[in-house]
Amino acid sequence: MGDDRGGDRDWESLKLCFEFFKHFTTLATAAGLVFIALFREFDLHPWSVVFGLSMMAVALLLSLVGLLSSLSRATGGPFEIRPGYATFVLSAFVLASFFGGVVAFITLADGP
Repeated sequence: MGDDRGGDRDWESLKLCFEFFKHFTTLATAAGLVFIALFREFDLHPWSVVFGLSMMAVALLLSLVGLLSSLSRATGGPFEIRPGYATFVLSAFVLASFFGGVVAFITLADGP
């Protein structure tokens, strides 16, 4: 399947985790920029941008933690999360904060 560079490392799972966090880092950044552009273009309620951007910031930070832990695991560094339950929980928090930010932006766009 894959090369066995360090014993019990599951390289395919590690690559998939890295790709997941990489793509959500990009999506959270792009969504934040879209929120700002829509706020400037249309007269949206400021709280929609505040809540939307704060949730995107949480998703971005959690994605960066996932990226760094994947890189650290691949290089044998001290900060690593093995693919498994911890990665699943981190991924779930990234998804929840990303979609929570989208929903908050959409529902608060006209005002509370």
